[in-house]
Amino acid sequence: GDSDGDSDGDSDGDSGGDSGGDSDGGGPGAEGGALLGVDVNGATLGAFADADATLGPALPLIDVLHANLEEAMHITGVDGELDESSVTQDQLASLVAPLLSKGAAIVAITLGARGAYVAVTEDDERLTRSVTLKAVAAPWRGQDILLPALPAEGEINGNGAGDAFTAGLLAAMLWREGGNNDTLSLERALTVALSSACQRVDTARRDKPQTISEVVQQAEQQAQEEAVVAA
Repeated sequence: GDSDGDSDGDSDGDSGGDSGGDSDGGGPGAEGGALLGVDVNGATLGAFADADATLGPALPLIDVLHANLEEAMHITGVDGELDESSVTQDQLASLVAPLLSKGAAIVAITLGARGAYVAVTEDDERLTRSVTLKAVAAPWRGQDILLPALPAEGEINGNGAGDAFTAGLLAAMLWREGGNNDTLSLERALTVALSSACQRVDTARRDKPQTISEVVQQAEQQAQEEAVVAA
């Protein structure tokens, strides 16, 4: 399954459906349109998917589509031996390409202890259909990224991981620092989602909630420290 939990104090809510506002005192998202997130949890329980007939008509309406690797293979009709521990970024890009080409704006795949992958469509028009989506995702156009999961501090219980990951990603997309219009980079948004997931699955973190601001600040500090070491 997926590997992820809750990060911004309370960003691990219901991940399907639309999302608005923010969770951390940073002011609401841009005016004019909600974000529509869809989690295909349970897709593999049915017959092998006919992606065009089952999901295809809805894809142009989906801003953020989340699946784990098995579910992503199922809904795209891929019959292969992709494994969470060894799948490459290029393989993930090929896997999500049909979903993006058929209208999804952003596709996120959680990979258990490996982390998560997010890809964004190159279609400018798709990313500007709402003011909210345009404000955050237009700068991400054509980007994709694979990040590792956060290290666990306690016992792992993966229940609700995917929901928490998706909620964290949506919250990160809607969040604005200090009420201004500065949005997060794709890397930082994915970091927030992974932190949200980690807090959900890691029993040692559940009583230590972090705001999105804290997660972002930690990520920035770590990046600066790594840059110093590399120099």
